[in-house]
Amino acid sequence: MKLRDAFAAQADAFERAGSPFTARLFRLIAAKSDAALAGIAAASEGERPDTLPERFAAALHWLVLEDRDAGLSTVFPPHDREVSDAEIWMAVAAALTTHPRAVAAGLAHPPHRCDPMICGALAPGFLTIAALTGLPLALSQTDAGAGTDLWWDRFGYRFGPVPWGVADAEVDIRPEWSGPTPPIRPVRIAKRAGCDAKPPDLGRPAMRMRLLAGIPADQPGRLLRLAGALEIAREGGPIVEAADVTEWLTGRLSSPEPGLAHVVFHGAVGGGPVPEGRRAMVEVAGERAIPDAPLAWLRLEAERGSRDLSIMLTLWPGGETRILGRSDAVARRIAWQGWG
Repeated sequence: MKLRDAFAAQADAFERAGSPFTARLFRLIAAKSDAALAGIAAASEGERPDTLPERFAAALHWLVLEDRDAGLSTVFPPHDREVSDAEIWMAVAAALTTHPRAVAAGLAHPPHRCDPMICGALAPGFLTIAALTGLPLALSQTDAGAGTDLWWDRFGYRFGPVPWGVADAEVDIRPEWSGPTPPIRPVRIAKRAGCDAKPPDLGRPAMRMRLLAGIPADQPGRLLRLAGALEIAREGGPIVEAADVTEWLTGRLSSPEPGLAHVVFHGAVGGGPVPEGRRAMVEVAGERAIPDAPLAWLRLEAERGSRDLSIMLTLWPGGETRILGRSDAVARRIAWQGWG
């Protein structure tokens, strides 16, 4: 895939995701000549073209958030509707010349996918587990990233007309909801931990800014939610361990803990199916579960031939699996079914 084609393809994806400025930026770049794109190509040498558009947008957004480029700041949201395509490209081209090392650093590293909105799909699953087991929850998240999802109970939600969670929360999650209301009840989290190959250090302000830069610049609501979630996770302390998933999960699943419902959970893994080795590991641990120490596996799985995700729950003892509902890729829209 050529660099130009990668930007064109990602423009359509960001348009569908509700990010018109990013789509406009990518289409503008895709229309440029090879000579005009030389700066991006040089800064991204050795990287796959299809990985670059999102990284490039994040690199530019980081320069804006850090107030390092006045030219970009005048054409990025909320000022984008007041400027022409030519003015946007002029600012982008100047940034490539002025900040080549910063742009190259952004292109060399994929942005951490970190958006607390996904908890709009996970939280009703946790509520369901609490209702089915009647026990406090012990949380284990794989591919946890910054660990914001592990603090899902500190956010505020609205499932259709029904609220749950922290009133007037800075992290306010209100998906477009259809279907019945999930179990509305208090939930106690006894333990929470996660693992990731390279968890970001939330103690570093620069890292938190990098994570914020990964949110499209024209989605201020998502920026505010993520800023609030990062602060909650930072205050909670580092609970995401840099570890291999298999080794970490083996230790977490070594023995049931009476009086707690252990919940292993994750979002969509790389946009594809759950690795069979991981699936087998959780299923083997499930066979050791007892009524006073149940094991739940809550996950979002990509649906074949669709951009949607299935919200799936398997509960042991018994190992019964049900689809609790369906969500779009970023949990803006949820069609809930419940356990039944």
